[in-house]
Amino acid sequence: MQYSQEIFDIYDRVYICGYVLQELDKHKMSSNEEKKYLARKAGRTIEANRDKIFYLINECDFNLPSYFDIGSMDNKIISVLNQLYDSDNEVVALSNDLLFREKCHLLMIPCEGFEDNVSDSIYKGYQKLSGNTDFINNLFSDIDKGINKYQFVINEYLILYNTDAKKTNEYRFNGKKFVDLKLPDSKIVKGKNSLQRCALDLLNNKDIPISCINGTVGSGKTYLCVRMGLHQTVDKGDFNKLIAIREAIGEGKEVGFLKGTFEEKTEMFFKPIVHSLEGGERELQVLISRGVLESNIPFYLKGTTYDETVIVVDESEDLSKKQLKLIGTRLGDKSKIYFAGDYKQSSVDSSERNALVMMCNELKGTKEFGCIYLEEDVRSVASGIFSELFEKK
Repeated sequence: MQYSQEIFDIYDRVYICGYVLQELDKHKMSSNEEKKYLARKAGRTIEANRDKIFYLINECDFNLPSYFDIGSMDNKIISVLNQLYDSDNEVVALSNDLLFREKCHLLMIPCEGFEDNVSDSIYKGYQKLSGNTDFINNLFSDIDKGINKYQFVINEYLILYNTDAKKTNEYRFNGKKFVDLKLPDSKIVKGKNSLQRCALDLLNNKDIPISCINGTVGSGKTYLCVRMGLHQTVDKGDFNKLIAIREAIGEGKEVGFLKGTFEEKTEMFFKPIVHSLEGGERELQVLISRGVLESNIPFYLKGTTYDETVIVVDESEDLSKKQLKLIGTRLGDKSKIYFAGDYKQSSVDSSERNALVMMCNELKGTKEFGCIYLEEDVRSVASGIFSELFEKK
């Protein structure tokens, strides 16, 4: 029920048997408010995707092993599924129930979890693998021979754990082989975990002009983007200035019309940028007076071109497709753009259909693009507790 819409987003042909509708009907009358809500939501989703649905009206024939309880609703569904699989052996069952999946596997019916299919629809920019030294040697040997068993795409990262050495290393796939990370000096910024190190390598790569650092609450996505942008602009002089862009919306009630200049109107929206500066407000004012740091919102970007500039787009999960396209097309000669955001925190669309997620999926495998999803809250133990609040199904 939790992933009803996502299933229709992934599959063009969905089989539903009458017993499933009966279960949804039962959950609609449940005393559990969450189940009741999800069942009604699933019903609306089914109605909206009727063109993709094929209903199974055949009754269960219980042509199953004798130890299957014929009174179980799950077993009734499996019986119908078993008949379907006899006529269409390309069908795949979907269920989050581990026991249901084991029963299907016992009958040699392919069955997968919803989470696996939904997560596959989101490109996170990395894969995690683990194995002993022989496994790792074979992995690298296969890649050198052009055998890409795990289907890595260009600029995708590998986080590799050696079970013999009990050590983790990170690599980037350059389209032909895995290469070591090129990180900035730790005095500039130091990654706190493997994913942050991958993000720093991505942001530090002069050959990748489009970077997207997605991440959960407190994962450091904005901080890493701002620190690397300032390092390349102020310290190294590779760019003339840094432009911080943020859509002017947020959680909570609107504050109404704000008086003052453009800078005064948008000042509060750029507090997260200020928090990423080592010198805080004082450094901010110095950088602004030098013309090194500017701020803007998407509304005022039409007709502008930014040459030799690092553009940091904060809270980019709140952008629409049109806004993402508008901002991206402002890139001029010798410029880079860093997107920082988390679709789960979006005030616009917190599903996998968020424009930021769709952008990453569409640009996946493009040599000018790379992304990383930071999964760990590194802000504090207390922050980590709240970042996981209400996430359990």
